[in-house]
Amino acid sequence: MNRKVLLICFIIFGLIIISFSLSLLWQFHGKHSFIVSKEVLNNPDYFHFLYFLREKRIRFVRLDKPGFDRFFMKWYPKLVIKRELQGKPYLGDHLIKSQNYYLGVDITSNLVRLDGTERKQILRKVKQRALKNISLLTEKQLQINKRLLVNKEDGKPVTFYLVDTFSLENFKSKPKHNLSYEPEVSKPLTVLGFAGDVAFEEHVKNIIHTKGPAAVFKQAIPLMENVDLFSINLEFTVSEIGNQEKKNYTFQANEYEFQAIVSSPIKYVTTANNHIKDFGEEALKDTMKYLTKYQIYYSGVGLNRQEAFQPALFNINNNFLAFFSICKVPQEYGGYDTMKNFTATDRQAGFANDDLTVIKPLFNQYKNGIIIIQPHTGMEYRLRPSLAHRNLAKSLIDAGAHAVICHHPHVINGVEIYKNRLIAYSLGDFVFDIQKQYADEGLILYLYIYQQEIKSWAFYPTVSHYGQVVLDENRLVEVEKRFLALSKELNP
Repeated sequence: MNRKVLLICFIIFGLIIISFSLSLLWQFHGKHSFIVSKEVLNNPDYFHFLYFLREKRIRFVRLDKPGFDRFFMKWYPKLVIKRELQGKPYLGDHLIKSQNYYLGVDITSNLVRLDGTERKQILRKVKQRALKNISLLTEKQLQINKRLLVNKEDGKPVTFYLVDTFSLENFKSKPKHNLSYEPEVSKPLTVLGFAGDVAFEEHVKNIIHTKGPAAVFKQAIPLMENVDLFSINLEFTVSEIGNQEKKNYTFQANEYEFQAIVSSPIKYVTTANNHIKDFGEEALKDTMKYLTKYQIYYSGVGLNRQEAFQPALFNINNNFLAFFSICKVPQEYGGYDTMKNFTATDRQAGFANDDLTVIKPLFNQYKNGIIIIQPHTGMEYRLRPSLAHRNLAKSLIDAGAHAVICHHPHVINGVEIYKNRLIAYSLGDFVFDIQKQYADEGLILYLYIYQQEIKSWAFYPTVSHYGQVVLDENRLVEVEKRFLALSKELNP
């Protein structure tokens, strides 16, 4: 009896050993299993990828004892995941995830534009964790009181890439599984570009007729075409008809000269300004006709008051945008009353003014989108906004605008962050023939949008020289310094 019991126990024990051995052989069969570290299994960033492997019927073996780890790591295949911060997007195979990181700085930081060498230096400092005063931010972490640094070559935001890749090691033969994985990759931000006043006078027209329409914006094209929508203030009429108003300065261009706009990346223009009716109502109607003909969107003028206040509407990357344009300027030095003569009425074509009783209901109508309004306002040739200028801009934010971007002073003013929203008091001149101190300076303002929210901003300085944009580096640095100083005053 004792022998039978011993035999039965021996057989049972043998079966247990055989079962355990077969289980181990199956568990660690090279073509079916990977050894995965606990750090990988417990990292939520890799959840989607690990789920993908499970769908391929690939099992994971997690070994907690160092002795077993060393044994099985030596003889069985393992999954190795590498994380690295790079200056360029990863273009190879075996990508798991790629996350964009942007460089953010305080509003008045001296850092503005970076060249290739500076970008490499910053990347090296980031990896060494020796970076100060610069924030490395994902699109979700961006904030309006941190502006982005841009590339000197094209004005695009400086972007680094945190990349996760995988490799399979210790395979004695080629895995039979097809590990073609669709990685998670951050989508780029939606970018809007804004520049200031554009008027075609003697020098601009001379450039157009001698060098061709494309010459006007030629040097600035890389800064203009890197955005989803680029905007300027159209401060002239496009027409060859009409009666010239009795005012100090009037600006008009013909259809050929207008090709300088048409051939550029400019796709939206503001038209509510003190020159849009320089040649009367018929010339204004001509201007609207040519803008429509060449598919350039506009807002700020109309055949009547209701039309003039209507915004231009856009849906860009599922971001709904409403662009408004209004005008509020004082009388000219010679006494000409622009607001009286140019404002649209129920029976007269013209521009939209600063009537908040009309603006507020319209803002409320588009409150589910992003509302950007560009007032043509301020005092000419003044580097600092007046109290009335600031009050108007803030009242527009209070009414519901998400950003207020002004032009008219012909010189740059600073920006102010008010109620966590951006006010740019003057972008200066983009292309103009005014030969006065600082009047040849301008800014391109970039707004960065993520999930229906303006998340951050950046700027690029410009200079207009005798009819065309000129990127003179010495002058650009002067413009940067002046702009940062003016902004510091507004954001103590």
